[in-house]
Amino acid sequence: MKKKIPYFELLPIIVITILLYKVITEIEHVGSFIYYILKMLKSLFWGIGIAFVINPIMKLIEKKLKSKRVISITISYIVFFGVLIAITTVILPKMAKNIAELLKNIDIYQRGLMNYYENTILKEKWFISLGLDKYLSVQKITDYILNIPDAINSSIEGIILFVKKLFGGIFTFIVGVMFSLYILADKERFKNEIKRISYALFNEKNAKSFLNFLIDVNNIFKKYILGKTMDSAIIGFMCFVGLLVLNAPYKTLIAIIVGVTNMVPYLGPL
Repeated sequence: MKKKIPYFELLPIIVITILLYKVITEIEHVGSFIYYILKMLKSLFWGIGIAFVINPIMKLIEKKLKSKRVISITISYIVFFGVLIAITTVILPKMAKNIAELLKNIDIYQRGLMNYYENTILKEKWFISLGLDKYLSVQKITDYILNIPDAINSSIEGIILFVKKLFGGIFTFIVGVMFSLYILADKERFKNEIKRISYALFNEKNAKSFLNFLIDVNNIFKKYILGKTMDSAIIGFMCFVGLLVLNAPYKTLIAIIVGVTNMVPYLGPL
């Protein structure tokens, strides 16, 4: 009979406790390390995201045209970059022009809102009966309205900062595109590798459950993103056409806001 080392079974608990203690006491360094790792993997995340978006286009081309993988990938990336170029050269400049016009005329809209509130809303019986005139005085509403330009500027700065952080530079995006090409070209091999690793790490039952979970997640996200994107594009386009017929101002800006907010679950277009 082998002699057991006393309290040997407590060794994993002791090691985990020490590691947790070091993580808690050196939390700043741990956070910096995680941030550095995620920053290094940003291109890979971009590649996975781009491949996820382009994969349905590639599958559709392969199914309809019976083409080889290299041809379907080429056409898919032409479509992808065509849409990106259209957004950056046509839609975004018009949106920027609309925002500039809105900020230029903001004083007129502010005075109109204040006059409407003071001469119309404050005199409504339902408004007075609810006692809202006591809490929403002319001065308070005026202050809110006067802060609208600052809110718009802050929102624009926040969006620009978010886009800059998201892309993280042209080089990161280019490397991400290269990763996506590699993923799409050998996606069947990647699927087999994931299966092999799953069965190596888990028993057969848990491996099947894990793979089914990944399939369900992929199907749910694919259906939601593709469905919502098409739906939002149609709604945004219909909104733009309607505003164009009515000769309304800020057509592009309003249509984009309607299309983008339509992507938000349970909220719908604003």
